Amino acid sequence: MKATQATTAKPVLLAHGITKHFGGVQALNGVDFELRAGEIHGLIGENGAGKSTFVRIVAGDIAPDAGRLFIGNEPVTSYSTFAAARRGVSVIHQEILVVPWLTVAENILLGHFPRRLGFYDRAEAVQRARAVLVRLGAEINPSAYAAQLTLGQQQLVEIAKALAVRSRVLILDEPTAALTRKESATLFRVLRSLRDEGVAILYISHRLDELRDLVDRVTVFRDGCLAATRYIVDTTVAELIELMTGKGIAEYVRRPGQPGEAVLEVEGIGRSGQFSDVSFVVRRGENLGLYGLLGSGQDPVIRTLAGELRADTGVIRVRRQPLSQYTPQTRRAAGIGYVPSDRKREGLALPLRVRDNITLANLPAYTRFGLVDGSREMKAVLRWMERLRIRPGLPELQARKLSGGNQQKVVLARWLDAQVSILLLNEPTRGVDVATRREIYRLIDDLRAAGLAILTVSSDVADITAMCDRVIVMRHGRIEGTFAAGMATQDELLRRAVAGEVYDV
Repeated sequence: MKATQATTAKPVLLAHGITKHFGGVQALNGVDFELRAGEIHGLIGENGAGKSTFVRIVAGDIAPDAGRLFIGNEPVTSYSTFAAARRGVSVIHQEILVVPWLTVAENILLGHFPRRLGFYDRAEAVQRARAVLVRLGAEINPSAYAAQLTLGQQQLVEIAKALAVRSRVLILDEPTAALTRKESATLFRVLRSLRDEGVAILYISHRLDELRDLVDRVTVFRDGCLAATRYIVDTTVAELIELMTGKGIAEYVRRPGQPGEAVLEVEGIGRSGQFSDVSFVVRRGENLGLYGLLGSGQDPVIRTLAGELRADTGVIRVRRQPLSQYTPQTRRAAGIGYVPSDRKREGLALPLRVRDNITLANLPAYTRFGLVDGSREMKAVLRWMERLRIRPGLPELQARKLSGGNQQKVVLARWLDAQVSILLLNEPTRGVDVATRREIYRLIDDLRAAGLAILTVSSDVADITAMCDRVIVMRHGRIEGTFAAGMATQDELLRRAVAGEVYDV
């Protein structure tokens, strides 16, 4: 292999024997790792493999139980986010943390505002922010409020914030999870440019296809241990999957279904500025996909069906009965369960235990005379945890301590425990690894076969084609077409979502 900056540079981040426990759970076990200057280094592994714990240690959020960490040539002796930032470590989380009511410039320079005569110097802040944005090639107005930006632009603002403080180590956790393909391409161009300037980049992703054209090396974690580090040109996706899971993963094949009567009927619903004239039917034992690029209208449609938003026009019927009130409570009473796209903020009560989260929507079933029957509740919780393979299998563990994929399973378990007949899934595989994704496919297929009516919204065309019996494509808030399973390729669905071109359906 030809020598490059990434193969010859010295490590900027070096870890030896990093070990971490949370109670009786070992999150990391003697991990060795190195990240070099001028390198984009991929970090992959199943949910729960230890990636997030490792990043928290590097970012100073927690300290290891054993092992040594070096940033540059200096050993890390104190662990705090402030100390890590001073060492030049910046983390861009999957949940973007811009402050919406501040301007772009104020977000970029947060904590480092320029002053003149003791007062905030707005003109200097705009000038500094513009210089960083120009360096990134980002066409963003530094005086605009962050709330006005797209998710992709907010992601670039987060990177600009790291550059403004001259970070040596840049860590990105699932950065493309909520980005369009165009925004992802812009992000990749920026990261390559930063790599060429000598920045050390740690890139965490479950999307293995992204790694091929982006990273120089890739490290695999499995069960809290280092499984392997490879140059990306010397490995394949199949090998990476085997390193992650200990076994290969075959392509998922959905079982054929026999849809029954109409359970959910949507007729001509619209919401000003977001979507219009949306009509479809979801039948018993069917998984209907709603696909489109981010911003195409599918997200507000499913949130309207869940009772979070109110339609201006149209009718929603459940088992032929119109729903007159737009609240989550009325939807729950109608037998509708909703799995939101942001499980941490909207789907879970993170400080509560796993058992509390699972039974939250069905607590009256375990209550007698105002008291919860803990024994009955625990039996149900253990049953769901086993069926959905929620790991670790600790009902008393706080939900926030689970990996992303296992948190998603907890949200699903809640609605299964509540015995809903209609399940609304909003980006159900966002931020989960390839093995957990297959588990979710299998679980959703089982639920469909058991007679649930399922509506799946996803901006990932691979998810839609793997899971759904029919696919509705949306563009600019309107339905562009409907396809039966197997009647359109992923490329055709994407073209329809992008250009609205006409295909026979």
